[in-house]
Amino acid sequence: MKNTEDFIWDRITESAISKFDFEEFGNEFNETINDIDIFENIVFITIIGFASKKEKSTISLEIFNQVIITGFEWELEKIKEFLKDKEEIFQTEIYCASLAMSMLENGNNCESVLNSINSFL
Repeated sequence: MKNTEDFIWDRITESAISKFDFEEFGNEFNETINDIDIFENIVFITIIGFASKKEKSTISLEIFNQVIITGFEWELEKIKEFLKDKEEIFQTEIYCASLAMSMLENGNNCESVLNSINSFL
């Protein structure tokens, strides 16, 4: 069973996925990866990376390492190409992730955090 915090991150990730061609993104892997959770995790890492003010090169390496851990490959240059416009496309989701992290750190309950981010998404 998911804890309430998972719903926060799922909601943010689902919103981001709706903003680009997620199916085409999956095709980037030439059908070598058919686990949608991996793709969603890549989107999540992207959002959290930008929300944490990380450089694109750092986010690229984190995604590269995550993909390698799953037993697949995705060239670093292709990851960088994927990230090229995502900071702009995911602007609202990045803001919501930053807001959620701050609210959780300040002791807000998950339900109030979820309600807050839903008002933006």
